[in-house]
Amino acid sequence: MHRIPFLLLTVFSVLLLPQLSHASTDPKSYFYPADSKPFGKSYSEWSAIWWKFVKEYPEKDARLNDPDGHLCAVNQTGNVWILPGASSGNALSTVNRDCVIPSGVSLLISPDDNYCTLADHPEMGYEELLKCAMDSVREDTSSKAKLDGVVLSNLLETNHIQSGFFELNIPGEKPTKAVSDGVFLMLKPLTPGKHEINLGASNNDVLEPFSYNVTYHITQK
Repeated sequence: MHRIPFLLLTVFSVLLLPQLSHASTDPKSYFYPADSKPFGKSYSEWSAIWWKFVKEYPEKDARLNDPDGHLCAVNQTGNVWILPGASSGNALSTVNRDCVIPSGVSLLISPDDNYCTLADHPEMGYEELLKCAMDSVREDTSSKAKLDGVVLSNLLETNHIQSGFFELNIPGEKPTKAVSDGVFLMLKPLTPGKHEINLGASNNDVLEPFSYNVTYHITQK
């Protein structure tokens, strides 16, 4: 089981200041619905892309340990940029990152997620690996978000996403197949100007506690 606290939760808030991405006050208008296919891919496909982007960077877990946002634009391409959280249990579990986002780019974030691999569980099939990932996400965590003070609630119900098998090539490890479960949000392009996105999470597990808090200081072109 591999959980990334950076997106795992009791306090996950997303604050976009000073402007909302859209005029509507309906929270659901700020991100693509879970049954949609943003830019031609399902959320299930995007969740696998998210993990590959975060975990396959040449310097293992560098994206999770980015102290200031200097990796924000590295290898980001196309209409979607991925904004990771942070690893818990280290000095960088509270982080401020600066990031300049090109015009028209959507942002993929995850307040709560986990994956399990065949490398760790060679005896498991898809359903068993999915349960492995789901147990961590659903049993000891909760997630929530705010966009300019607008509360996004029930994310586990509305944006609980499960991947199919996907290839995962973590530096220094043998290539394997993985399955992911988590809460994923694809934010629609923000209005030009300054914004702030805050990701935070924690759990109540006495044996394996974690917490993280990341603030992205966004300049939207």
